[in-house]
Amino acid sequence: MHIILGMAKSKPKRFDDAAKSWVLALPLSASAAAAYAAEAKRLSEYCASRRVADLRSFRGPQWLDYLRSLTSARDYLSPPRKALKASSALQAMRITRAFLTYCMQRGWISWDPGELRMDPSPVIVRPPVAELPVHVRQVVAGGVHATSEREARRHFVVALSFWGCLKPWELAALQVRHLSKDRALLSCPHRHQPVELPPPVADLWTRYEECRSVRSKVRPSSPLVASVRSSAAVSAWSIWAILNDAAAMQGVGSRRLRAAYATLTSAAALRDIDLVRVQAGKGGARRVRGAQARDRTRQLNASTLERLRGGRVQAAS
Repeated sequence: MHIILGMAKSKPKRFDDAAKSWVLALPLSASAAAAYAAEAKRLSEYCASRRVADLRSFRGPQWLDYLRSLTSARDYLSPPRKALKASSALQAMRITRAFLTYCMQRGWISWDPGELRMDPSPVIVRPPVAELPVHVRQVVAGGVHATSEREARRHFVVALSFWGCLKPWELAALQVRHLSKDRALLSCPHRHQPVELPPPVADLWTRYEECRSVRSKVRPSSPLVASVRSSAAVSAWSIWAILNDAAAMQGVGSRRLRAAYATLTSAAALRDIDLVRVQAGKGGARRVRGAQARDRTRQLNASTLERLRGGRVQAAS
């Protein structure tokens, strides 16, 4: 305790000294203390690379720049470090804000990190749909006609992986009977609700079924995705290989397809979240601006008013 009080009076210049004082003051387990110290050290390394060695000269904009740097290749370090995942970058923001708040309360820095307008976009990185190859986007939209059973199978697997966000092991376990007669629903044994499928998937299944029927009859008990040679069920590894085919798919992979679907379908929700943040004074909206932003905010307010009054709320357009 005497050590901490002494540091408070002397106003430490070094990030490391301030971090040690901060960690000692927290009721943490050994593992948590190590994690907190590591986050403070990461901030210290960034500041050293920017020639900011004195804690008292560290400013808010520099902290925001540090947070932005976490989600890109950190080539300012030797050796360079890889970009952090969004969850790790958010944790870094939370922990370093607590550290800097501690420093502010003791007069070691002259600004309050809690007063900064924190836009999450520098930290949260979402993969854009544009990253999907043009050919793959055409396949999931139903714009490519298969000329063979192997190609028809690949198109169908890609579409289900995208529209249903199905993983390879999920696809490998499905049978034809799990697909509804009108091809609009897919009942996955492990999911509580059927998977809604758009018209392109039905068209791709029709083409795939036609190609398979030439060789053998497709029954309800047949595997939904079958081997081209024997009509037996394929393994999850085989479906993984189909999606990662370097020549046909450019190695797009199941995870990338699922991420692209999430990005597309959540675009409107993310826009609305931005607008609510603006209304609450939390930051600027990057997806909607001007009159369009005001019109949408009025719609959100009207829906909220109906909920407060206990009335029925129509789906937002």
